[in-house]
Amino acid sequence: MAIDLDELISERGEFFGHALPRDSSTATVLRLEPDWWALEDHLGEQRAELLNSGGADPTDDEIGLMLRWQVKNALEAPDDDVTPGIWFCDEQENKIVVIVCWGAGWETSRHVFGIFLNRGEAVEALRNQFILDDGLPA
Repeated sequence: MAIDLDELISERGEFFGHALPRDSSTATVLRLEPDWWALEDHLGEQRAELLNSGGADPTDDEIGLMLRWQVKNALEAPDDDVTPGIWFCDEQENKIVVIVCWGAGWETSRHVFGIFLNRGEAVEALRNQFILDDGLPA
């Protein structure tokens, strides 16, 4: 018997959040030419200008800061084709069904990510495959 994922989500679903896959598709979100002005508060005006003009190479710390900022922005303003929605649904026997949804409207693709004994187990499994919006470094 097939599970009707739309029905499961509408009747017993709880939206968990958006996520970025831990694969090459994440590169579409991370710009190759970062806008260092976005980090001016952290870097200072002169350093941001120097990085934007190509007058200096970013340090490893600056690259890490830019990547965290880009990921945070991607998750705060999600694109349903890049940052899928994650749904937790209570199932019989107190198990959690995790459903991943790509796209929007009639074009939404849904699939079961897994069935777990509890939320903690589900989140741990999700963290292995996705960057979640609940634990980004500052």
